[in-house]
Amino acid sequence: MSNQSTAVSKSPLERLNNGVQMPALGLGTYLSPREQTADAVERAIATGYRLIDAAAGYGNEQEVGEGIARSGIARSDLFVTTKLWIADYGYEQALRGFDASLRRLGLEYLDLYLLHWPVPSDFAATVASYRAAERLLAEGRVRAIGVCNFTPDHLQDLVVVLRWHLQHGLAAIPKSVHAKRIAENIDVFDFELDDTDMTAIDQLDTGRRAGADPDLFGGTPTAARVED
Repeated sequence: MSNQSTAVSKSPLERLNNGVQMPALGLGTYLSPREQTADAVERAIATGYRLIDAAAGYGNEQEVGEGIARSGIARSDLFVTTKLWIADYGYEQALRGFDASLRRLGLEYLDLYLLHWPVPSDFAATVASYRAAERLLAEGRVRAIGVCNFTPDHLQDLVVVLRWHLQHGLAAIPKSVHAKRIAENIDVFDFELDDTDMTAIDQLDTGRRAGADPDLFGGTPTAARVED
């Protein structure tokens, strides 16, 4: 394979809801054998593909990264997507999972980071993972975030978390630096959850703190250990 790819992108662009432009057609790497993945990615880029779709759950992120590195295309000309696997759901776990994916891919940032699947049996972990993705977006480590394999009901569940806080008389302080998301976060006052929904969400509480325990906090955060 050539070390330089001269083909221009052949795909039209689609605009995501935060304004980021994404190629409409890309190379998927699901079920790509590891020994063939790097060549396939390099060949696809040489042919004119600019979107490469990966996932931690596919088991070949390292080979995807090798193909990207060999392509000779500037990083800014590519749109790279990967996905968080459910074994890494949870706020801190998701941040570590992201770091591991980035390291395997050999990249400094991602264009799109997705939650791979919803986990209805532990939806609190799903929500926590999405909040971790929002942090990565705010920090500029990801250009866009989203979900895949979510039904409309699962998407609604992500929204109703804010409403649940308000109906319990709790203060909700969602963080965002994007005008559209800031507007969406405050648009929760024109509907209410019924008793069944409120009870179901109440039962997600495990009694574990999301932040530091005031009785144990020493003032200095402990650095998280990052593993593949």
